[in-house]
Amino acid sequence: EAAATEAPTATPSPTATPAPISFETAAEANRAELRTFSDYGDVFSVVQENKAVGDGADVPAHSSALRAAASPEELTESDILRVDGEYIYTLTDKNLTIFHLSGEAGELISTTPVGTAWSSSGDGSGSFAGSERTPLALFLRGSRLLDVYGYDSFGGEMRYSEYVGVDFYDVSDPHTPVLLASAGQSGVYSDAWMSGGALCVATDFSVLDAADAADTDKFVPRVHTAADSRQLEAESLYALPNGGEGCTVLGGYSLDEAAQKNAVAVYGIEAKNVYAVPGGLFLTDTRSVSAESRRMSDSIGDYTEYVELLCTDLFRFDYDASGIRPAASGVVSGLLPEKSAIVPFGSGYVCLSEVSGSYINMYVGKGGPTPAAEQTGSALYTLDAALTVTAKLSALPNGDGI
Repeated sequence: EAAATEAPTATPSPTATPAPISFETAAEANRAELRTFSDYGDVFSVVQENKAVGDGADVPAHSSALRAAASPEELTESDILRVDGEYIYTLTDKNLTIFHLSGEAGELISTTPVGTAWSSSGDGSGSFAGSERTPLALFLRGSRLLDVYGYDSFGGEMRYSEYVGVDFYDVSDPHTPVLLASAGQSGVYSDAWMSGGALCVATDFSVLDAADAADTDKFVPRVHTAADSRQLEAESLYALPNGGEGCTVLGGYSLDEAAQKNAVAVYGIEAKNVYAVPGGLFLTDTRSVSAESRRMSDSIGDYTEYVELLCTDLFRFDYDASGIRPAASGVVSGLLPEKSAIVPFGSGYVCLSEVSGSYINMYVGKGGPTPAAEQTGSALYTLDAALTVTAKLSALPNGDGI
């Protein structure tokens, strides 16, 4: 009887060592989004949380800034002097002053008051009122001139009000500027930019202690027109994910329509940390991320490897003649250097970040974490228009760092 043929024993293949999770994958897996609101009650809750952060709660640092280079043709920054052919427009002693130059000769052709000195009055009982209007910046496009000014006032019972306004002038005839319209927004002036036919103004709004969610005047900014003043709708309010002090109001204005189109407010960042690119603004939020990388074993025992890093969330708001709105969000590992680390590139952006992260091992039953490896240096990212990372360069072909 023939012996039964035994099946060959399979040779076990070596177990592949799983690759560690990359910093980029860990950051993307923990992507954060702007917080949005449907009512003032939710806004009030976030304001209280942010106040706790400002009072010293133990939370990650946040709100670093980034700035993109742009050519003067694409982005016009604020200034008090504009030149158009033979005409010079400038702000002097609370006036819009226009000069005409012809060869070496020049003449003053018009002076238009655009500001007022501080004035106050009282009734002898300790109650008084006062106000001041200070021109801050000029923007010029064709025959349309915009004067950005700050307005401060005290009212009865020591009520203080501050907002930034925009006056629209027709300067088709520089001898006689014509005021077309006025609008404005709450806060103290920080900066303004013009891109194409749109102006964006950034102000710092002071969030005060509110008794409850009904006390909206203390924590909700306003927009102003010649006809009225109204609070921003809850749907126009946003907050950075990590919270923190500050509230930035961003107003969008149309030069051709001589009108404010809309405004938004973002809690958790100061306006000085908002930087402009042509047709857009970037806000950033920096935070710590911890994510499981892989499960491993060695001579010590079984362990789980984790990646810990700092990453930067990117939030872009776009503005044009129709207004301002949130447009895209993204995330990169590391921290953006304080001095200008993102620039337009093709249809997207190039971003430079300083990597700050490490891998740690958590052994089963063996106590606390054990440092495994640290990674430092710089990385250059390319981002598409949706702020998705499309490529990363962390070393040059010769092995040198970025």
